[in-house]
Amino acid sequence: MHQASSRVYYSCECKLRGWVPSPVYNVLTKEALSKATTWVAKESVKEWRNQQQNDGLLQFVTGVRDAMEQLKLPPLPQPPHFVSRFVGERRAAAVRFVSNRRIGRKLAAAPSAPL
Repeated sequence: MHQASSRVYYSCECKLRGWVPSPVYNVLTKEALSKATTWVAKESVKEWRNQQQNDGLLQFVTGVRDAMEQLKLPPLPQPPHFVSRFVGERRAAAVRFVSNRRIGRKLAAAPSAPL
């Protein structure tokens, strides 16, 4: 199947009370199927257009990401020690908070360290 095409399988069942001649039943079934599927072509074209727009954005983002990977930047300097310690303490406090909330305990006071 071609990449820009798709196939949709759709079925329709027609139930009638009592016996109906086969040709009449076939005509009613075909009519019911065509009425039940008129929306498919319109919606599939609309979805295809949306997908094409999203593919363009995806290609743009992928191109930017590839260009950034090839860009050689100097390494970032190490943050000052007090910043690393502060971030580490906040991380530990967040882990304690989440752990205590899961268990249902009250939050214990964190030991404070001098800067």
